[in-house]
Amino acid sequence: MDATRLIEIAVPALTSALIAGVGAVFAYRKWWQERTEGFGAQFRARRTESYEELWRRLEQLHSYLRGVGTQEAAAKASLELNSYLLERSVYIDAPDRRLAADYMSALIEVAARVWSSENQQAKEAWTRTMERIPEETLLAARELSEAWQQADELRNSLIKRTRAVMGAKFVLARERE
Repeated sequence: MDATRLIEIAVPALTSALIAGVGAVFAYRKWWQERTEGFGAQFRARRTESYEELWRRLEQLHSYLRGVGTQEAAAKASLELNSYLLERSVYIDAPDRRLAADYMSALIEVAARVWSSENQQAKEAWTRTMERIPEETLLAARELSEAWQQADELRNSLIKRTRAVMGAKFVLARERE
């Protein structure tokens, strides 16, 4: 066999093998990228769900403490929320877990002060689950006012953090399309 014939056979074969190899590398990279992005999307979806559920549970606690004034109820609700925070700690950022725990403690403090006070207006406003206790009632009970202000500030911080994470939900919806 002469050199020309060898080149005529070898060059196309090597070219085909090279093209197939490059194609295989690109196919593998694409497969790997899709696979890892899928896991990331699942994590982001679970993270968003965890924040949604955290917010729901905190507001449920808030509502519950307004209707039930017992220390036992607060302890039970606190235990349930703390358990949830531990279960979902992989999805909820540590500063947000601390913020949620601080908000929960502030709510329990406000509830304890309202229920132990002699101020009937504060109790009525608290049980009506108004967004805020009337300012004149808070002024009449300075300690209650300070406790409520702290709880309200923590709630607003949680709203901002939850909304920031929830913004990812809209990104996730666009990614799926």
